[in-house]
Amino acid sequence: GISFYHKINAFWLVGLCAGVFWANLRSDPGIITEENVKIELQRYQFDGIIYKEKNCRTCEVPRPARSKHCSTCNHCCARFDHHCPWINNCVGAGNIRLFLSFLGLHVFLCLYGGILLGYINYALVQSAGLYKMSVRNR
Repeated sequence: GISFYHKINAFWLVGLCAGVFWANLRSDPGIITEENVKIELQRYQFDGIIYKEKNCRTCEVPRPARSKHCSTCNHCCARFDHHCPWINNCVGAGNIRLFLSFLGLHVFLCLYGGILLGYINYALVQSAGLYKMSVRNR
């Protein structure tokens, strides 16, 4: 089997992943409101090619460069990347680092779990003596 050290590490790693998942669910992606629209307009400059000055058709507030209106959440998001169904939240300027840590932790958890599963399978095959078996034709 696996050592006690790996059992404790796996427990804490799953707990950390669950905590980061919960933080992503509750995080503010950078919702643009009438109160903070002036700050967001100054953060990124309009280039006149891709990003032009215009108002959001749904929210009716000036739309800063690199922002989009999310049809799922029904609000404008600063530096909008995408709406993630896994965290049921937009990914934007306010939570992109948290979202990337969520992805990184889960990739690490999958790799760690896969390696441990390989070791467990190897130990089971070794203990059952399956490497010594042979196939006989009748």
